[in-house]
Amino acid sequence: MKTDLFKVVAGDREEALLIGMFVILCSAFAVIASLFIEHKPRKGGLIFLVSGTLGLLISSIFYALPFILLLDLGSY
Repeated sequence: MKTDLFKVVAGDREEALLIGMFVILCSAFAVIASLFIEHKPRKGGLIFLVSGTLGLLISSIFYALPFILLLDLGSY
């Protein structure tokens, strides 16, 4: 069932896999940014904004909630 959902959303399995890996990469950058936020808040906030925006552009609606949360954290 999951494969059928990804086929509808992404077109085929390889494309769905690439989108999934990119979303995981964006999330990993957000975790890394959380390590910077205390000592270098500007750099951490910038990484939050970039990772949230890229994740939203690549995976569209599936990254909407993380995008909103990262946008809020990036504004500090």
